Amino acid sequence: MKRSLLLSFVALCLCARGVAFAQQPRSQSAVQETILFDFSLDNPAGVFPNSSLVIDGAGNLYGIGCDWVSYRLPCESIVFELSPGAEGWTGQQLCNAGEYGYGCLGGILAIDQNGNLYGVGQQGGLTYIGELSPNGQGGWTLTTLATLTGYFDSPVIDPSGALYGTAYNTKTQTEFAYQIVQQNGQWIENVLCTLPYANFSEVLVTDQIGNFYGIETTSTGSVLFDLSDATGTWTATTVYTFPKSPALGLTRDAAGNFYAGIGTGRDGLKESIIQVVQNQGVWTGSIIYTFPSWNVGPILPMIADAVGNL
Repeated sequence: MKRSLLLSFVALCLCARGVAFAQQPRSQSAVQETILFDFSLDNPAGVFPNSSLVIDGAGNLYGIGCDWVSYRLPCESIVFELSPGAEGWTGQQLCNAGEYGYGCLGGILAIDQNGNLYGVGQQGGLTYIGELSPNGQGGWTLTTLATLTGYFDSPVIDPSGALYGTAYNTKTQTEFAYQIVQQNGQWIENVLCTLPYANFSEVLVTDQIGNFYGIETTSTGSVLFDLSDATGTWTATTVYTFPKSPALGLTRDAAGNFYAGIGTGRDGLKESIIQVVQNQGVWTGSIIYTFPSWNVGPILPMIADAVGNL
């Protein structure tokens, strides 16, 4: 089976533009790339993307971009949609108003089975959990679900519609896992547990039975942890230590395999994609692809489709 990598990169210089492209590695020495969409100053989708993409059932891609048309810092965030068509991919902005002080939703988007998008916004020490939904008239409506004190990372959504994520308490310098669930028409925050890690974790990913997984990178390396309530109490357990650090861009495919980028150019290393699998309670990892250029690879979560392509 040929694996394809759909990645979104941000070039860190003022003259650069972001592109979304499909990458099909036939071998370690031959890589075929197809640009799907070029982000430019005069394109309605925004300037360039700065988040991972999510995909809906129709194959449309959604992400968060940085609107630098006004050349103001910090830039105003926008939510954009990329749609395939007979003449190629087209882009449009779904939300760019300053509801949260500096733009629309930030962080990394989550998407539910109905095509609603979820993300966060920060302003003045507060985190806003927002939902962006189609309004049935060709537009989108942004609704604030919860206003929280502190820095909360982007949530993921489980099959029941509850939102989960990690947050950092700057006063106690501790990290914790949170749940936001709808009760009697209101969204309620629950603290699940304190995480045994000093640094801020990446956005969580979830499986079909309600367990959550994340990456934590410290001065000693990167680990994959499992966040679950198998014993009736939510706990975080380290299940795998990555061979290179930092590990970034965690994703999970339909078969339950995990993927991340490791290396990110440190100490002259080229970045690789590692697959981490669990077999009868034993977690093992193997590098499945190494990028041919230095400091090139996924810094944000990849997309995994139903047959395991990335």
